Amino acid sequence: MSQDRNDALKLIVDELMPYFQAGVSVHLKCRVVSIEWGSPMYADVQPIAEQSDGTTRAMIGDCLVSAAAAEYLKDGKPTKLKRGDIVEVSFDDRDQDNFTGSGEYSLASRRMHSVNDGTVVGVIR
Repeated sequence: MSQDRNDALKLIVDELMPYFQAGVSVHLKCRVVSIEWGSPMYADVQPIAEQSDGTTRAMIGDCLVSAAAAEYLKDGKPTKLKRGDIVEVSFDDRDQDNFTGSGEYSLASRRMHSVNDGTVVGVIR
């Protein structure tokens, strides 16, 4: 009985790859729930994309806020980030547990592309 040489590749691409990709966080559109002003600044955000079954995703806490998102232009006027704003959140390649707002920092774990390492990078509306 001969097997197609592509059977292993097909198994990886069609069956296993979606499981690997599901564990990688890159960007997400969210609504700002609360803000902690300071240096660095943090926000708790609620993803606005629903789960595949229609339920709400879990809130993401303690996302760093970039300076560009903390104060943005709205109708040509400087506007501070506020509760209810829709934002784009990106997730770092590595953990940011030891990041203090500037300078080099050491990694605290081997965690990668996790929702635990979010940064609000911009305001959508």
